[in-house]
Amino acid sequence: MVADASEATFAKCHYPTIMPLLLSVLRNADGVEYQKLRIKPMECAGLIAIAVGKEVFRQDSNTLVELLIQSPHDPSDTQLTHYLIATWAKVCQAMGEEFEPYLPVVMPQLLTTAGAKADISIYDESPETLEEKEGWEIIEMEGQTLGIRTSSLDNKCQAFETLVIHCSTWGACFASWLSQTLEITLPAFKFYFHEGVREAAAMLVPMLLACGKQSGSLTPQMVSAIFHQVISCISTEHDSSFLSSLYKCFCDSLRLFGGPAALSPEYANGIMEATKRQLQANADRRKARSDRAGREGLSDVDGYDGVMGREELAMMEEIEEYTLQDMERTLEMFDVDHPLLVAVSSVRDLGMWAASEDEGD
Repeated sequence: MVADASEATFAKCHYPTIMPLLLSVLRNADGVEYQKLRIKPMECAGLIAIAVGKEVFRQDSNTLVELLIQSPHDPSDTQLTHYLIATWAKVCQAMGEEFEPYLPVVMPQLLTTAGAKADISIYDESPETLEEKEGWEIIEMEGQTLGIRTSSLDNKCQAFETLVIHCSTWGACFASWLSQTLEITLPAFKFYFHEGVREAAAMLVPMLLACGKQSGSLTPQMVSAIFHQVISCISTEHDSSFLSSLYKCFCDSLRLFGGPAALSPEYANGIMEATKRQLQANADRRKARSDRAGREGLSDVDGYDGVMGREELAMMEEIEEYTLQDMERTLEMFDVDHPLLVAVSSVRDLGMWAASEDEGD
């Protein structure tokens, strides 16, 4: 973006001309029929606000905020919702602490969007026989054929990413929204329709914990809910990439809470049992790949041929390696010589890609 690249030059020479034009469009194109026209000026104004910084933007910040508040908004217009959420996030970043008075205006809609259920249709036909409609994705999950409205998923993801921005920006000042945000964030760990939602939720939880500690609004029930959900999800998660994020979430939360000594025996035992379960599952997967490679050859593992099979295997085991590293960090928080560290090393040694490279050397 030009404003971002030119920084001081843009702020001095072009901002005084361009920002008033953008505000004029937002002020005058206020009919429902102009909603699409408003999207680009809205987006540009937010990006420029971040690029020029708080001091330059301050003269127009309240005007832009008021125009966004007054913006005619049809809740069913997912495109406008998407850009409105994004612009609020940018304005928050640009204004910093001066944005605080506007949080009560922004947060209700943001929480509603983040907490929205997936818009799903269930079909009797198989995915292969269905024609995909624009804005919908056909998937198969647990033996059912589902149609999912992708725009609502994208808005939900963006809402969670914006909550991350708000919580990290406001810290203790976000306390008024702590309980409501936590209530929709913990279930999002199991929102399997969109990985971005799950990743943002895992990133948000330690921030909410920090907010609660700083503000004195953290309750034992909140702490219990956090560790119960994180450990439960670690125990049952099948996606190695997100499993790594869950371990990071657990470690960050545990540090903020006071370390292993502050954790109840129930949750201390729970994370160990969950880790044992994941180590066993990882070992079983690696043994199964090795057995199949022994029968069919490395090139045919996981249904790929030749080089593609090796590349796919390398990527798969690289993702698993990140998870193993996060397991190690978690275990070392409890004991640098924890017995399960040996199990982690044993699972790592089962990696077929590493073994094949060693043989090649």
